[in-house]
Amino acid sequence: MARKQGAPESVARNAIAYEFPQAGRPGRFITQADFDRQVELDDFADLMWLLEWVQSTDENPVSRRQMLGMTESGRIQVFAYKFLPVPFDFHNVAEIAPRTISKLRALAKRYVETYIVRHDPIEVPIKATKRLDWFPPKTTWNEPDSPPKEWWVDATTVAQDPSAAFVLRLVDLLERRGRQIGVCAEPSCRRLFLKLKRKQQEYHSAACSQKTRDAKMHQQPDFLEKRRDIYHKRVNRRKGLAATNAE
Repeated sequence: MARKQGAPESVARNAIAYEFPQAGRPGRFITQADFDRQVELDDFADLMWLLEWVQSTDENPVSRRQMLGMTESGRIQVFAYKFLPVPFDFHNVAEIAPRTISKLRALAKRYVETYIVRHDPIEVPIKATKRLDWFPPKTTWNEPDSPPKEWWVDATTVAQDPSAAFVLRLVDLLERRGRQIGVCAEPSCRRLFLKLKRKQQEYHSAACSQKTRDAKMHQQPDFLEKRRDIYHKRVNRRKGLAATNAE
């Protein structure tokens, strides 16, 4: 891979891809570590929004942070921008009909619950095109960079419309990150969440974890006696401290 002017030689030597310039961000060569890190961050951000979106209600809507300050139509297209038939433009977002948005939300909820909660297989019909492009060594970049020394291949999958692009991204995430989606073990919660702390994480919040521990403690036969002993020890400790301070 060619070296970008001004980039460290080690980055150019180990680069695996080139990010073309976008609004507010210059083009650059990236290493495998950079690429993997960015893919992981993008995946987690999209999954957190997706899980919150499919479980949202009128009383508990998706947070503005997860919506990125956009409408549902815009956030869906940000989620699926890698597979959109035309490049996504933040300044000119195409609107998706409310009826289509409702269908996509119901579809995503059904796929997530079927695949993650019940561990059943899903079959997803997708309208898309796979394109492979050869780029010869003499190909030049838009910026003053040295061209690659060898032929290289670029593979892209393009959906026929935004709805198909959304489904493509959804299936892509479930395939690669499905193991990191958990179901809260607290019986009255059962909320879907992203396992960010550890793979064995069982609860989506500290409150649910504490609630489960409290329920197990209440089921112990000597629970009341233990609570009474703890109370008396606390009272006696306070009395002892009060007597010491009085002296």
